[in-house]
Amino acid sequence: SSTDSIIVEVYNSMTESWKVAGTIPDELNLVLRNENMFFCNGCLFCMSSSGGVMVYNIEHGSTTIVAIPVTDWARLVCCKSRVFMVGATEENHNLKGIIMWELVLKEGKDYFWQEMGRMPESVCYDFKRSSRCNWFECAGVGDKICFRAHESVEEVVYDINTNSWSWLPKFPADFKYVSMKCLPLETIPNA
Repeated sequence: SSTDSIIVEVYNSMTESWKVAGTIPDELNLVLRNENMFFCNGCLFCMSSSGGVMVYNIEHGSTTIVAIPVTDWARLVCCKSRVFMVGATEENHNLKGIIMWELVLKEGKDYFWQEMGRMPESVCYDFKRSSRCNWFECAGVGDKICFRAHESVEEVVYDINTNSWSWLPKFPADFKYVSMKCLPLETIPNA
């Protein structure tokens, strides 16, 4: 019934109308926040509080759940039509490392996470020093994943093409309380 599911609607800009594309079971316990959901390659991706990522294929109306890699903290990121999971590991409540995985579709039907890279220890050390806590934000922009520690004016960037790290110029101190938000948009021809 509609009370046990989330209705997915798609807006058609050509006809200026909405169409029900399907439903998502409510028991998936989705985390419906911008930083944990986006639309990419014809699918809606969303974190589930039950330890997985929901992949909802709009065209087929089908739902797939992909278990997330073991990590103390995880965030979904979209870069150039590619889906990534950024995970943090902790030791004694201190940030130990940051790992990135790419979501890969095997033989057109099965998803799996493939490790892309890890933040080098020296970069991680400097990154940790820029904040008073382990919490950080990340966002995908083009072919880069940007990281900023909580209340920090420094930001480090990972280039997914060159597997390289670089620091951006510091933000003005007035911006240290501003959240990093990115909403990836993808236009769909004839929609």
